[in-house]
Amino acid sequence: SDYPYNAGSNHWLENGFYWGVVTDEICPPGQACNEWWHNHRKLGMDACEHTSDSWGSEITPFYMVYSRKSSYIKDVYGTSYDNNGDLKSDYLGSWDPVNNQWNTNTWSWKVAHTYNETDYYWTELEKLDGYVYMRIYDADMNLIEESVGLDQDLVFNMGPSVPGGASPFEYFYLGDPDIDCNEGTAYVDEIVFLVQVPEPTSVLLLVFGLVGLVGLRLRR
Repeated sequence: SDYPYNAGSNHWLENGFYWGVVTDEICPPGQACNEWWHNHRKLGMDACEHTSDSWGSEITPFYMVYSRKSSYIKDVYGTSYDNNGDLKSDYLGSWDPVNNQWNTNTWSWKVAHTYNETDYYWTELEKLDGYVYMRIYDADMNLIEESVGLDQDLVFNMGPSVPGGASPFEYFYLGDPDIDCNEGTAYVDEIVFLVQVPEPTSVLLLVFGLVGLVGLRLRR
């Protein structure tokens, strides 16, 4: 992996990859920057390798994260930034495998798993009965890590309590997220979408919503 200098991240060297992320909008061409993802990401799994003189280092981490609705509806409404233009310290929740719970402390980046750069993995997002589940498997589909169900109503622009209604569509992304601070290489072997189709609902309409289950086999 490469570690490009990122002048906007307090002299961090960073490299990132989305193993599967859901947003509330389609990213406009040329806008795939750090700020856009912070303001439109609902939840997902990513890697954010970094090294910094002040914050230390985290290499080859899997994170399971979601954007906290309670943070996005205060200060600058609908964004992850406060009135000073800084990231809100409580904008993110992450899966904590040590305590087997979703962590909501400030600057919550708990490592769900540390991956091997030469191995393949399956990552899975499942949206079912008002909850979201995230899972990591090895190449042989042996479960490595699994979150408990995350109530959709805690997630930014999801669930019934969104003022004005939740985002009617959800979009799935994988790959290098931030054109302004990340680079590197990953290999995607297979993408699987499993969709429940209740009659007489159109399959086409369901496909444009968030898929019921997403499986990815990726090697970093």
